[in-house]
Amino acid sequence: MKYNIAILEDEEPNARLLESYITQIEDLTLIGKFSNPVEFINSKQSSQVEILLLDIHMPIMNGMDFLKNINPNAEVIITTAYPQYAISGYEYSVVDYLLKPVEMSRFIQAINKAKDNIKIKRDTDLKNSNFRIFKVDKKLMKINLDDIVYIKSDWNYIHIFTNNSKYVVLSTMKKIEKDLFYENFIRIHKTLIINLNYFEYIEGNTVCINGNKLQIGKSYKQNFLNIISK
Repeated sequence: MKYNIAILEDEEPNARLLESYITQIEDLTLIGKFSNPVEFINSKQSSQVEILLLDIHMPIMNGMDFLKNINPNAEVIITTAYPQYAISGYEYSVVDYLLKPVEMSRFIQAINKAKDNIKIKRDTDLKNSNFRIFKVDKKLMKINLDDIVYIKSDWNYIHIFTNNSKYVVLSTMKKIEKDLFYENFIRIHKTLIINLNYFEYIEGNTVCINGNKLQIGKSYKQNFLNIISK
C-alpha cells in the first residue's frame, strides 16, 4: 500500500532533509515539492496528496492561513522552528507537529499516525463502494458486488459466480469475507458465501440462489434463518 506525500517548504535545506527521510520509507511516494501554498494549490498533484508536510513561515501565504482558508484534503504534518504554533495547528486537526530540525524518529512517528488515518479513510471508502478489484489470472478485474450471486472456496482458490460469468481468484474464504464489507452477503457454509439479493427459497438444508441449489452448513443454518426472517 503506497501513500502519496508532498512537501510544502520554502527553505531548500529543510526540504532536502525531509525528502531524504521520505526516500528511506518504501511505501511513501513523493509526488511534489512546493515553495509556497499558491504553487501547491495550482498544481495538478494537489488533489492526489494524502500526506502534506507543511511549513509555517512561507512567502505569499503562511501555513496557518493556508490551513484556515484552503483546508487541504490530506493528512497535514506541520514542520516549523516555532513551537508557539502547535496549539493553533491542532485546531485544524493536523496529525502532528514537528520542530525543526526534524529528527528521523519523530518523522516516522508522525508518518505512522498519518498512515493510520488514511487506512481508516480507505476502509470507509471501500465499504461504501459497490465494487471490488480482484486479481484474475494476470488481470485486475473490477466486479460489481450486486452482480455476484455466490462465492465458493476450493482450497486456496475462490470461485466467484456472477450473473453471466465465473472468476477464479487465488485467495482464502477468510480474506474474501473480510474484504466484502457488504450487508447483502452472508456465509452459509465453510465453503460458501451467498448474495441475499438472489435468495429464492430454503428446502431442508439446501438454499436456492438464482436457480443454484447450495448446501447450508449445520453450524451456519440458524444464523442464516435468523437473518432472512427479519
